Amino acid sequence: MKKDFWVYELLFGDSRQGFKAKEKLFFKKTPYQKIKIFDSYRFKKILTLDDVVQTTQADEFIYHEMISHVPLLLHPNPKKVLIILLTQSVQPKGFSPVIFTLISRNV
Repeated sequence: MKKDFWVYELLFGDSRQGFKAKEKLFFKKTPYQKIKIFDSYRFKKILTLDDVVQTTQADEFIYHEMISHVPLLLHPNPKKVLIILLTQSVQPKGFSPVIFTLISRNV
């Protein structure tokens, strides 16, 4: 049986936050960063880059909706869109051109 463990993210020199993890699912060191994925109790899967939390399975929608929907709704006539993907996707309707970019295969 695997033992639970704590993973910490340094926020400031005197502050950190942590989460209790069940298991380290993935680890890879690339020329650019250390990539880790943990399975946690509260946030489900957690992605860290260089030991900084990037996203969690349980609450990622909050972050992504705020950085995408709000600007699109506030702009009077959005035409150009940049979409950052892990894999190829379909082109959304109503935008031209749509610029797709793929991020690191390792992430």
